[in-house]
Amino acid sequence: MSIETRVLTRVKPSRKEEARLESFLEKLLAVAHRVSGLECIPCGSIGKGTWLSGDHDIDLFMLFPKETTRQELERRGLAFGQTIARQLRGKTVVKYAEHPYTQIIVNRYLVDVVPCYNIQKSESILSAVDRSPLHL
Repeated sequence: MSIETRVLTRVKPSRKEEARLESFLEKLLAVAHRVSGLECIPCGSIGKGTWLSGDHDIDLFMLFPKETTRQELERRGLAFGQTIARQLRGKTVVKYAEHPYTQIIVNRYLVDVVPCYNIQKSESILSAVDRSPLHL
């Protein structure tokens, strides 16, 4: 067996692991949308389908309308993250980048609930994370 095949066998998620993640992701997205009423999308390696076996970090972006004030985005983003965590029976930690976001620990998953503005490709960003959903 070649070294490439051996490495791929170790890093590629099994069908069972993919099915567990997909099931959790469906539940997470349903809860996030129900709680916020916003479009919510997974970004990062999970959103792109490039995640590695054992890596269950989910970047969930909540797309707020551009008319939302920065203060409101931060306040509501944190409140939504707390509510999502309660509904999933997870624990939360408030983290900080350019603005605060909620990190949820539930089962074997680590979920970053990141509020951002819903911008189009040709528009200027309003916060540092606004382009992340466009990278999918």
